[in-house]
Amino acid sequence: MSANNTGGGMSFWIKALVIMLLLGLGYWFGISYLERYVTIDDVLSYIKQSGPLAPLVFIIAYGCLPLIPATALTIASGALFGPFWGTVYSLAGATIAMSYPFWLTRWFGKKPLDLILRHTGSFEGRFEKFQCKVEKEGWKYVAFTRLVPLFPFTLLNYFFGLTRIAFWKYLLTSVIFIIPATATYVYLGYAGREAAVGSGGLIWKIVIALAILCTLAGVPKLLEYLKKKGSGGKNDDEGCG
Repeated sequence: MSANNTGGGMSFWIKALVIMLLLGLGYWFGISYLERYVTIDDVLSYIKQSGPLAPLVFIIAYGCLPLIPATALTIASGALFGPFWGTVYSLAGATIAMSYPFWLTRWFGKKPLDLILRHTGSFEGRFEKFQCKVEKEGWKYVAFTRLVPLFPFTLLNYFFGLTRIAFWKYLLTSVIFIIPATATYVYLGYAGREAAVGSGGLIWKIVIALAILCTLAGVPKLLEYLKKKGSGGKNDDEGCG
């Protein structure tokens, strides 16, 4: 009985090791090859030439190419697919992009990936405070970082994997709260396409999108003010460095 259990346990760890090695290899390939030879223009050109498969190619590119800026792809989706489907496809790609980095850091822990992240700059000393905030506020802090388009999307996906927050709580909150910024960036891309074809009402479309972005950018100050007011002027970051 114990032999069977041991065999089953070893089988699980072998599978987990294979998955981690494949993910690590894919990540290394993305950094060493794609960074040098593939640009966002190449990706968008390939998507345009994909015909009926364009949405699928876009979602895969969004989810699996960490070095392609998520914001640029989101804006491009508006030009490629329009405001509605651009938002849908961007959210689908973002769901993938928010999932595998989370599991990479959760599986590897603070061994190789923690060292990689520290070399991306401004990591030292910041993660400890970030982790403390997640421990104190849970999904609310996930919502805050996703709602405000000022936080680095890609790094957040790795950072959250290094905390103890449950994956489904993290992912569901993330998907819901990136919708406003995602839809706005998609709309900007759509407005740009309309400008290129000389569509009417362009200025109002751009003004609306920029107004929403400015509103989202002001969310941190508003929430900070409301927190201080609700806590009688106490610093909510107390105890988090």
